[in-house]
Amino acid sequence: MSVFIGVLASGLALATASPVAAAPGDGLAASSNARYVVDVKAREVRASIDLTITNQQPDQGNTRYYYNSYWIYVPAKATKIRASSHGATLPVSLEPVPNGPGSFARVGFSGLYYGQTRTISWDYTMPAAPIRSKKSNVRVGDGYAVFEAVGIGDDTTVEVVGPPAMELDASDGVFIQKETGKSVTWTASDVEFAGVSLRDREKNIERTVSIGGTDVVVQAFPGDEAWLDFAERNIAEAVPILERIVGEKWPGELDVIREDTSSEATGYAWFDSSEREIVVSERLDAPTLYHELTHAWTNHDTTDERWINEGLTEVIAARVARETGVKEEPRKTPRRKGPGAFPLTEWGAFSQTNRGTDLYGYAAAYTAVAAMLEDLDDDQFSALVRDLYLGRTAYDGPEEEGYQGGGAVWGTFLDLAVKHGADQNIDRELKTWVLTRGQAKQLAAAKKAKAAYDVIDEADGEWLPPKGLREAMAYWKFQDAATIRDLAGDAAEEAGEFQIAAADAGLPASTAMKAAYETANVASEYGDVAAALAKAGMVTAEVGGVSAAVAGFDGPVTEVGELLLRLDSAAAEARDDLDAGSVEQAAATADVIAARSTWVLIAGIAAWLALISAAYGLFRLSRWIAVRVRARRRARREQRDPDGEAEDVEQAEVEIMA
Repeated sequence: MSVFIGVLASGLALATASPVAAAPGDGLAASSNARYVVDVKAREVRASIDLTITNQQPDQGNTRYYYNSYWIYVPAKATKIRASSHGATLPVSLEPVPNGPGSFARVGFSGLYYGQTRTISWDYTMPAAPIRSKKSNVRVGDGYAVFEAVGIGDDTTVEVVGPPAMELDASDGVFIQKETGKSVTWTASDVEFAGVSLRDREKNIERTVSIGGTDVVVQAFPGDEAWLDFAERNIAEAVPILERIVGEKWPGELDVIREDTSSEATGYAWFDSSEREIVVSERLDAPTLYHELTHAWTNHDTTDERWINEGLTEVIAARVARETGVKEEPRKTPRRKGPGAFPLTEWGAFSQTNRGTDLYGYAAAYTAVAAMLEDLDDDQFSALVRDLYLGRTAYDGPEEEGYQGGGAVWGTFLDLAVKHGADQNIDRELKTWVLTRGQAKQLAAAKKAKAAYDVIDEADGEWLPPKGLREAMAYWKFQDAATIRDLAGDAAEEAGEFQIAAADAGLPASTAMKAAYETANVASEYGDVAAALAKAGMVTAEVGGVSAAVAGFDGPVTEVGELLLRLDSAAAEARDDLDAGSVEQAAATADVIAARSTWVLIAGIAAWLALISAAYGLFRLSRWIAVRVRARRRARREQRDPDGEAEDVEQAEVEIMA
């Protein structure tokens, strides 16, 4: 709704008349009660709207302000449009809606001055058109009705009356149901513009399809098997491609995908995470279905700015269309300096009253994102999308959760795009399409801060810079980042030198020391970790030295000595202590190993002498045992042969053994 501002001003020559002027547009209060009655038998919806307007613009001096016309939106192909006020019929004129369906219905009336109120009653009928008709978006049939409901003003009430078997869904407002005999009335307040859909679920046709291992119900108008076939086929083709592009499995959280011309009425299809549904039009429009399926991953949970959300989603959907061979409508690049253009960071939430804004926003967002990411190959593109989905920034480690408390903003998107291979001149596209002049000034500071960050990142070797610095960079807090760089510079140098010391010692760098450095997040920690790394570097050299020495004890004598002195297990303990960050314990163990190492040869010789002595003693014992065995045998034979005939034989055996 809007106001036509009339002009009726008297000059100074008309001294006998009070001067009057058109009132500004924000001086008019409006409230409305709208009622929409669905007539399935007549296949139409009848609308009745009682609109009350009040002039709240005070007069100034001798100047009086007034209103003398008003208009409302009516859907395309609406008929029997009538208006009345104060018991009189008002002439209605129609004007087409720029860049959209429907018309503006305008009425004129005598001047409405400050403090005066006028009620205008509107009536019109919305005849239904067949499914996939291009004439209008109104559908009424056995078991379904779809149409547009409008609330006018700051205080609105919308009522919908339909058959009792039907259920209501709407794109705006919370509708409360009340049964009234042979019909049901749904009422909602504060509705601006809603696509309304009534369904008798018993008369719907539907199929259950599996998406990523979860069951989703696909619903269509009664008899529209062609749409069910279309949806089922394209879902099956698109989801595996989307999973590959995003690098994550289907996230679920979707119960229904339904055909509904209310999306045509609003000019939008939608993915509604709260209702767990996708609503798309009756048109067999695969690219739009791909777009809404993509929103399962790319939505306001992962991207805070609408241009990223919609632009990236459309770029992904276009990739799916190319892979499935679906022909898309040609895309037109909008005029950045044309009427209605704006920086995309100023693109707000959906509103039916800013359709022209959204037409530019969608086109510009796709153009900007496509240009920013055109240099990325498939793997780079997928890595970027996955990082956004997981809430990561360009400064997160591979196993870390993202720092973003909400979704990504333009700075996050820029950092990730550059990290994954986008052209360094990507800021040109940001300046052209996305940023305000004030925001564009931040790009120079960002480049300077990133260059200084890279110095720290290079100094600390393979490790990530401290968490505090990475968080400041991720949130574009460059002054904080500069302060942290000054505090963490020594720690970065020590981190690099420590990794070199570990490599020289033939040891992996301590896991605990790496974690202490990478997670440092407050001023005192940067100095503490620098000192700890310096100490750990020296101890690493010691532990590496004794470990190498122990490994060198591989001769027959020294290896036995090393085993007796437990040097190998002690060296393993020292390495484990060092990895766990127990630097002092690792140093003490290394000292013990070094001291014991001087006794390896002596311990080995002693061990071998003991072994030889033990072997000789065992040999003597075995001889004694053998003699005793033979003696026992001889005694037993003598008992059996008193004449001693076997004695000579036994004696010979003993002599042979000796």
